[in-house]
Amino acid sequence: MSIYSIFDRAWAWITALLIYLVAIFVVSHMTASQLVLIDITVWDKLAHFFEYLPVGFLICGWIHKVWSRSTLLLVAVAISSVIGLACLDELHQYFVPTRDSSIFDIAADTLGGAVGIGIACVVLKRKNKTRLSAS
Repeated sequence: MSIYSIFDRAWAWITALLIYLVAIFVVSHMTASQLVLIDITVWDKLAHFFEYLPVGFLICGWIHKVWSRSTLLLVAVAISSVIGLACLDELHQYFVPTRDSSIFDIAADTLGGAVGIGIACVVLKRKNKTRLSAS
């Protein structure tokens, strides 16, 4: 059984997503002095972007497995989920000493998640075409 066949199951997508979200929560709970940060706003926003790119990818993959609706609706639900998770992450950081929350962080998280969703849509579409042509 290859790694690709494991992700034919919905539980694999949600498990990977939950493990990744726990990692985000752990890092978000660290104080500023515990993190090695480059104090340049651009780098911070890039970190947020790349932190949420896999979140968008995994959410889209999981939703695709458990809910076969139109692609547009799938993307809307996935984007809404990314925004909700980004807001929860920033709310959590608001209560962590020496950390702050920012609407710009939510925007960078959302943009990264949207790119991850886009990548997932392309990968899943190609995978479905490959399956149909092999039949």
